[in-house]
Amino acid sequence: MTINSHNVAVIKKAIGYVRISTEDQSQFSLENQEDYIRKETERQECKLIKIFSDSGYSAKTTNRPGLIELLEFCRKNKDSIANLFIYKYDRLSRDTYDFLGIKKKLSEYGIRVISCTEPTDDTFSGEFLQTILSAAAKLDNQMRGQRALDGMKKRFEAGWFAAGRPPLGYFNTVVEGRKIIERDPKTFDLVKRAWEEMATGTHSLLTISKLLNSWGLSVHKQTVNRIFRNNFYIGIITSKRWNLEKRGLHDQMITEDTFYRVQSILDGRSTTAKPRERNNPTFPLRGFVKCGECLAPLTGSWAKGSTKKYAYYYCSKRTHKITNIQKDVLEEKFVNLLKKLSPAPGVIKLFTEQVKTKWHQRYKDLENQQDWIKKDISVLELRKQTLVDKNLDGLIPDDLFKEQLERVNESLMVKKSISNDSVLAQVDIDTLTNFMSVFLKDLSKAWLDGNLDQRQILISLIMPKGVVFNEGAYQTIEISHSFLLQQANRNPVTSEGTYSEPGGIRTHDQELKRLLLYR
Repeated sequence: MTINSHNVAVIKKAIGYVRISTEDQSQFSLENQEDYIRKETERQECKLIKIFSDSGYSAKTTNRPGLIELLEFCRKNKDSIANLFIYKYDRLSRDTYDFLGIKKKLSEYGIRVISCTEPTDDTFSGEFLQTILSAAAKLDNQMRGQRALDGMKKRFEAGWFAAGRPPLGYFNTVVEGRKIIERDPKTFDLVKRAWEEMATGTHSLLTISKLLNSWGLSVHKQTVNRIFRNNFYIGIITSKRWNLEKRGLHDQMITEDTFYRVQSILDGRSTTAKPRERNNPTFPLRGFVKCGECLAPLTGSWAKGSTKKYAYYYCSKRTHKITNIQKDVLEEKFVNLLKKLSPAPGVIKLFTEQVKTKWHQRYKDLENQQDWIKKDISVLELRKQTLVDKNLDGLIPDDLFKEQLERVNESLMVKKSISNDSVLAQVDIDTLTNFMSVFLKDLSKAWLDGNLDQRQILISLIMPKGVVFNEGAYQTIEISHSFLLQQANRNPVTSEGTYSEPGGIRTHDQELKRLLLYR
């Protein structure tokens, strides 16, 4: 209460402001703060007309709805409000600059800030003390934040995931008061299956995303890409804040071989076949048989009839009149063509010997390559650990550390991918060559009994440049010199054997590698 120039008692109007950042701050609860404010306004004979509140908001920022409403209220009622009461100065802000800025703005409105529990004085020394108290609040806030960060870092270094929500396939849970990562029983096996499918090389990101959606997981293509780039699935946890990688304590979903095989596929380094080449067994001759008019590869699709669907082959170029060829007709005539083929004399023996020689040479070369790659990986891992140690010791600045670490990680990724791609399938070479001998004696049966991959290998071995289909018959047949074309009188006549040129259909040697030397 004050006395004006006419000796009339005037009661000052006041407002209050309360704030808590978390609900567990019982000592600073909104109710306790309001109680202090009411008692202090009563003691100073002020009329409290309104209390503004922010619950669950940090004092690190001024973007708080209650504070914004308070400042707007003061702007509109600056001629009638005399005081703003708060429990402590740090309720208004824990940042010194923000506190002084708010206090200055209220001062322009003629409003005085009063703390219920701390000295409040408008003298120079009083203002200095308020600044010190505000700076102390900021220091306390920063120290608590640093302690929290230190705790998070120690938890990370111990192998605990500390980046919020884990990737798809896992979920957060609490066991004995500790937050841990466990398998999500609804999604873990599905995501693992997606990794295995991607590692076959028969899918794109789009087809995998559609596959996951068909399994009941709502994911986009971009989400799938993040999944397949995340080394969390091989048991590694990564911190962007500290630029560190550690072996995590969560269950590893896939092997490192699977992970790096997928990286090779995504980066285009893998020799795995493309989905379009392997993923449509309905049309095994697609891309191999050529149009008799323009020599473009034939493609295939289904046509809808009045009662059912029909499968057809047709020219993929579509620059002339298209003639549909029934799938059964084209493939039946191709099987009849294979029946006329047989290995040239002595080819089977030479073929199996060539396979064995190439196998053993390739195995030796890859063993040597693996040894060199392992040495390179060890050097890179040591360099990576050295960078981390020097950064922690303050010998390398953070910006340089990030740059160097990124280079090392990229080199490691490439080396591990190459190492994974250089692994030979473990097979009994003698058993395999014996099988090939039987296989070469009856090509039509091998075609009929084979899967899509085996059929494609077979036809590109025998006819590396493909075959032309024109006016209902196969024409312009160039056969590998390892085979003979039997004429109608069954007398063998050697064909003009040719290998395909580099950049065209695979050569004979390339097919041996694909069939026998790569898994």
